[in-house]
Amino acid sequence: MKRLSFALFLISFNAFSNTNSNCDTSVPVTYLAACYESKFKQTDTELNEKFNNLKSTLSSSGYDKSSKEKYWSQLVQSQRYWIKLRDTQCDARGSFFEDSSVVQLVEIKKCLVDVTKNRVFFLNGEIQFINDLP
Repeated sequence: MKRLSFALFLISFNAFSNTNSNCDTSVPVTYLAACYESKFKQTDTELNEKFNNLKSTLSSSGYDKSSKEKYWSQLVQSQRYWIKLRDTQCDARGSFFEDSSVVQLVEIKKCLVDVTKNRVFFLNGEIQFINDLP
């Protein structure tokens, strides 16, 4: 079963991966898992920086306090929902691999990196939106 899981992982990694990274697929899978864990931490740090940048951009905008508070409250709520969605979505991807296997962990971490990068892109768009307000 482990051989099948590893073979499926290699096929999945090469055919379906859209993660733009430097994780070397020729290394043992445990090193690959560490690489994706590191990439996820980097991406999560970037996400938090963008979130704080958005808060700062909003604070310095010329809009009334009430509008800014309402926007921020709703954005924070959407961020909490997004985190749950991201985690559930990536756990679902891991369902195709043996539970608690390193291969499953790699697939989940790859997904977390991809989805988090998409959220960073979204937050950049929100910063631009605030900057472009009349």
